[in-house]
Amino acid sequence: MTVFERVFRYFKFELPSTGLKSFEVTRETVINPVEALKNLLKESTHQQRTMLRSELQSFASRFKETHDLSLEFNDDACEVLIDLSVDKDKTIRSICEDLFKDFEHGLKIIARNTGQSAFTITGDMARNPDAELSKWVVNSFRNRKPEPEEPNA
Repeated sequence: MTVFERVFRYFKFELPSTGLKSFEVTRETVINPVEALKNLLKESTHQQRTMLRSELQSFASRFKETHDLSLEFNDDACEVLIDLSVDKDKTIRSICEDLFKDFEHGLKIIARNTGQSAFTITGDMARNPDAELSKWVVNSFRNRKPEPEEPNA
């Protein structure tokens, strides 16, 4: 095994999901690569979370383009989803596609009932999307806009 392979063995698996573009290789990196990686990951946490927040915005943009419905993630929802992404070592996109797979249908029902086309995703929604979406749909039937009456012929 070459020196580079030995030193960077774990880096190649861990760094791609962090958004980290560069780092300084020091003597400590070569002597103790595992500890150096641990420290580097700890230092890059803020940068990684910023990148993941940006990916949430990209998901919302794609959702708008595809379904003509706007999603906005509040800070609590962002933290919940970013934590899930980090904990499960999955991309934000895959987390959102899994959690919000039924949203297109539910939100279209709500839009039809109320005329609402922009939705704020909260922490509760991110923690339990199916239950919260069901509540939203039920409320939309309660708050349904009345159908315009047809004039008598």
